[in-house]
Amino acid sequence: MRNFLILSAGAILVFWAAGCSGQMGDKAAASNKTVLTEKGIQVTINEGGQFPAFLVGKWQQGDGWELNFEPNGVLSSIRHTLGTVEVKPYYIARAPVLGNKEAVFKPGGWFVNYTPSTRILTVQITIEDFNFPMGEGTLAGNCADIFTGPVSNDGTIWQVTWTHFHDYNVHTKELPNAKLPMRDPEGDVREAVFEKVREQNPATKE
Repeated sequence: MRNFLILSAGAILVFWAAGCSGQMGDKAAASNKTVLTEKGIQVTINEGGQFPAFLVGKWQQGDGWELNFEPNGVLSSIRHTLGTVEVKPYYIARAPVLGNKEAVFKPGGWFVNYTPSTRILTVQITIEDFNFPMGEGTLAGNCADIFTGPVSNDGTIWQVTWTHFHDYNVHTKELPNAKLPMRDPEGDVREAVFEKVREQNPATKE
């Protein structure tokens, strides 16, 4: 668990650096925030106000990520790239895998931060603990993913910098506890795009 605490601390530092950029020296802006904590998720609207309606709903990314925002900004559920399993806050997720086995995922702290003037949305997703059977072995550990970037003016595209942290261990007969290192100990970084999923009007469904 010590490794996880170090990982989480690093992830949160990146999260706040991204979500609060340009505001640390502005006392007026710092005091004008809307902060909501619900279901273990902290939602912060810098500069005050409400979570914008155009962000509410389902957002998907090509590697399998899916984020579902409620009207108040809380994430009702996500789909994680680890086994593309659906995870809800406060609930341990279980998913069947090959070999009549079960993968288990325990969510950690999730954060949502939005700045209206820059349209920058930042989300941190932490999986506190997971166990994923793979053939005769098991992948286990914890991870945190941070997505930050601007939302397009039409509210349909979210271009993000995706920073990933993990503490993974592979358990096999030959290697009972082998670590899978990150490419960069400061976080594996790449660019990614989320797209807003248009919900079909029930009246127009065939």
